[in-house]
Amino acid sequence: MKKPMLSILGILVIGTVCTAGCSPARSLFTAAYKGDAKKILKLVQKGVDVNAKIGKGNTALHAAVGFGHYAAAEALLNNGADVNAKNRMDMTPLLSASSSGYYEIVKLLLANGADVNARWTYARGDGSTALMAAAQTGHVEVVRLLLENGADANMQNSQGKTALMMASAAGHAQIVELLQKESTPTPAETSHLKVVTPIGEYAKIDVGHCNEMMKTLIQGSGAEKQAAIAEVTAKPDQFNPAVFYALSNALFQEGRKDEGAFWFYAGQLRARYDANRCHDISARQAVGVLNQSFGSEINQYMFQDTVKLEKCIGRVLEWDRKTPHHYDHRWINLHGMGAIISGLGNTEAAQFSEPLSMPEEEWDQIAEKTRAEYLEGFKLALDEMKTRKK
Repeated sequence: MKKPMLSILGILVIGTVCTAGCSPARSLFTAAYKGDAKKILKLVQKGVDVNAKIGKGNTALHAAVGFGHYAAAEALLNNGADVNAKNRMDMTPLLSASSSGYYEIVKLLLANGADVNARWTYARGDGSTALMAAAQTGHVEVVRLLLENGADANMQNSQGKTALMMASAAGHAQIVELLQKESTPTPAETSHLKVVTPIGEYAKIDVGHCNEMMKTLIQGSGAEKQAAIAEVTAKPDQFNPAVFYALSNALFQEGRKDEGAFWFYAGQLRARYDANRCHDISARQAVGVLNQSFGSEINQYMFQDTVKLEKCIGRVLEWDRKTPHHYDHRWINLHGMGAIISGLGNTEAAQFSEPLSMPEEEWDQIAEKTRAEYLEGFKLALDEMKTRKK
């Protein structure tokens, strides 16, 4: 199974975990790295220093956050872990969680007093903040959460860049919109922001009707939304996964929560498939952006009833196998650096001969692998949820 992408901090702590015969501090670090909250509590009760540093100056909290382990991070914080601890690279847990899009962990750290405007000065030497990291990597809900908790949108790094400039350069339109409301634009930002129009092969990608449908589902009147819901659910094979995300939100907000959840997970699965057959790896971040934008309420609702969630995922997998893909699967390429670079006027990039997608003969195999990994991912999430409830 493909493992989820690690945070930068997660990568840094690999190799410092304990295998056998380790010191108490390293044992605590290893328990945090593995997400073993029960082991953490046992070690803390035995007197192990919760803020001990090992390796590159990382604490157990750095390890828990770096690998996205909420329960482990919570256990450490409840037992005196320093929420603003810095390792030798000046990385705080909040910076790591924000760059990786770990929304719930970011929320936990802020609730425990994390410095929302702390800078990461050593590793990059550019004074990046958690807001800049989240904006650059496309985590819209984390950006919103940081702003709500006092993140300064006007701060600049040593290169004079703000979070707004970073989000614009990376093509994260929703984050740009958020930050424009919170910041006072500098002359550099005003000149930096521009509409990127796809050219070359990217201009041939057909997303017109799908984009119109998304806009209607999000901003349309009541009657317009109902008509859009009817059209998409009647002919789902005609629409790309991004439309399903918007459909899920429209249904969920009008009280049809179970239907909304089905279409959210259907969109998530198909978006992952399109990402996996996309040749531009940088475009795959679009899936995370969509999940962050539309998934918070739905996931919270569905994970309250794991039996219903398991049945829903089963229906989604069955639906996906029998429903064809009669839409332009290259929609996701428009979210990658290839499209952005070509749109900024790089004619060489616009005319490159590298294909936008993986070879078509590999698509069936990619589809099955995507479904298998998707199901396995949910099983792991459910197992973790059940463990937390014990």
